[in-house]
Amino acid sequence: MKKQILILLSMFLCLTNSFSQSKNTQKIPSFLFQFKSGASIPLLDLAGNWPSDMSNNPIPFFMKTPGFNFGITSKLYPAKSNFGITANISVYLFKTSNLKDTVFPTGQRLFNSYSLNLLSGAVGFEYRFLSKSVIPFIGLEFSTNYLWGDANSNGNSLTMKSTERYGINSNAGIDFKINKKFGVVIGGIFSIFNIAGRKTNEYSTSGDYSIVDAPDGGSKGRTMASINLYIGLTYYSQYAKVKK
Repeated sequence: MKKQILILLSMFLCLTNSFSQSKNTQKIPSFLFQFKSGASIPLLDLAGNWPSDMSNNPIPFFMKTPGFNFGITSKLYPAKSNFGITANISVYLFKTSNLKDTVFPTGQRLFNSYSLNLLSGAVGFEYRFLSKSVIPFIGLEFSTNYLWGDANSNGNSLTMKSTERYGINSNAGIDFKINKKFGVVIGGIFSIFNIAGRKTNEYSTSGDYSIVDAPDGGSKGRTMASINLYIGLTYYSQYAKVKK
């Protein structure tokens, strides 16, 4: 009888201890993926009103609002940490139209319309606020951007010379957990695409053209930036236990 009581008491103590530990800890995502898309609003010299801003120095790129963005982000957080490492690949699509034969962006050709697209790879760090179901976050990333596009010039189709630029992203958003595996993320990214790597004197040939964003002659350098709003799906791959 005494042995049975001791066994029951031991089982009770083990269950009590387990319950106490489960109440004092919560599972927080430690490795996750976010699949997202949304609208991109051009800013600074990426935007502009045609033809009133043709007198500006520099002449802007006249991209229409909004553009479009989509991409995937991975996030890795060490256990019990608010700080994590981020890496993402995103595509940004911008275009303009009805320029009515504007001498831009090469200084050689008359353009009716053209597009500017960017494939961006970025790495950085993020700070999150630990919470069980609603997780706000802010972050900073450094990006490498591959640019390409096409244009219409007097009825002729042209291809933009592909080129690279280097920039920075500032990110903020909220991740809403739905269940153990999935959540919904909303947020925004402020991107400057060409902090470094600006080029000039790459003028067009018979079948292509070049983006000129460095100072050229009397023209100042052009800064390409945008606000990128997004919504997406989060997949939680791993969890870490964190004390409440």
